[in-house]
Amino acid sequence: MNPYIALTRPGNVVLTAVAVVAGSYIAAGDNIFDFQVEIMIASLAAMMLVGGGNALNDYNDRESDKENHPNRPIPAGLISADETLVYSRILLSAGLLVVLFGLANKLPFIIALIGTITLISDNNQYYRTVMYRSIRSSEIVISSSMDQVETSVFAAALETVERVGPCKATVKITAIEDSRTSKREIIIERARSLLIDLLQDSRSAGSTITDTVRQALQTEEVVRFKGKLPAGPNVETSDAIIIVEGRGDVLNLLKHGIKNAVAVEGTNIPKEVVALTKEKTVTAFVDGDRGGEMIIQELLQVAEVDFIARAPDNTEVEHITHKQIMKCLRDKTSAELFMEQNKWARPGNGGSGKKTRRSSSKKGKSNDKPAKEAEPAEPAEPVEASPVFLKQLDELQGSKNARFLATEELADEVSISGLQDQLESSGGTYKKNGVNTLVMDGIITQRLIELVPKAGIKVIVAEKKGPLPRDPVGITMFTREDLS
Repeated sequence: MNPYIALTRPGNVVLTAVAVVAGSYIAAGDNIFDFQVEIMIASLAAMMLVGGGNALNDYNDRESDKENHPNRPIPAGLISADETLVYSRILLSAGLLVVLFGLANKLPFIIALIGTITLISDNNQYYRTVMYRSIRSSEIVISSSMDQVETSVFAAALETVERVGPCKATVKITAIEDSRTSKREIIIERARSLLIDLLQDSRSAGSTITDTVRQALQTEEVVRFKGKLPAGPNVETSDAIIIVEGRGDVLNLLKHGIKNAVAVEGTNIPKEVVALTKEKTVTAFVDGDRGGEMIIQELLQVAEVDFIARAPDNTEVEHITHKQIMKCLRDKTSAELFMEQNKWARPGNGGSGKKTRRSSSKKGKSNDKPAKEAEPAEPAEPVEASPVFLKQLDELQGSKNARFLATEELADEVSISGLQDQLESSGGTYKKNGVNTLVMDGIITQRLIELVPKAGIKVIVAEKKGPLPRDPVGITMFTREDLS
């Protein structure tokens, strides 16, 4: 197309003429044919004015059109910018002259003149400099009801803005503030003031009211299990118990809300505790020293222990904090896995004459294979990475699901959120069906390592591997990084 015609944008020009005719029909109705000459003159003038305005717009947008509209005449090199400016002025002037001398009524000329002046002023470089560039910077405060992550993403997206209207712009996020901070400070200061008043009015001597009440409550809550062993009040009613070394350990656990602990008071395990372990789920929580190891060994010889938790190295249970207690109990391991990791012989192999511990269930299962169960577990043979692992992992990406594979064939698929419950409730079924591999769109955790043996799983494939306090025995792990 001829560049001079292209500059006017013919489609817009034709629509302008149609708009003039439509307006004339609305104004004159059936008498429109009485004003044929006036309509033709008005249409011609409107087309010139619109074409000139479009050409002037292309002239002013010549820099941005190099990226946004490279096919327009000026960036395409079909016509120069100076020629375009002259061409636009000719069209605008011609349109005004046609209206001025072609129509007897001068009102259209006045309207056209005002519109042309506004158009030229709006596109004039001086006007832009005065109206837009005089505002060099501005600070905007935006309120957000989104959470911290969404607000941060929104703030980062704002910094990608490059233009505001016709002007280039740079957006810089100076700070993201939590409006709750000031309220929090007010609450803290007020609470501090109230607490100081309370303590000043208190008649307690040598300790705070909280410590006094807590100490008294702890002393009252410690009971004597079977008349002689220090224990928490819920030992007999709870389905699970925690076995600790002494009274101080029970008191510390009570202090932090754990009421199902019982103390053995030394390495000579009382028969009452032995009987209790046959009825409940048992966790042995011992000190991180040699004494703790001795208690574990004795418990494994005479009692039925399900899980083992230890305090940090060279630390006693009665001295650790709430956070340390929760972490130790959360990171507990099964008794079988603990013995394998520490290379301990299973109870009953040494001819001590003491009763062997059950391997997988409470009462009611036969003990006709104690010798076989007492053999130390052999490390699993190395498993090579299969292409199926990466394929399954790619299919699961972003789904937050996990798949159970039996010899590389899909056996089941569950949500990550319900994976642990599924392993606990259906582990035996998976094991019978030959399931040996777990592929998941998630992270390998210590809790997962403890649960998968129930399902007969030997291989875990996941996106990432979390921090593990120990290397699993008999389980091979692969992450996406390992398979890539």
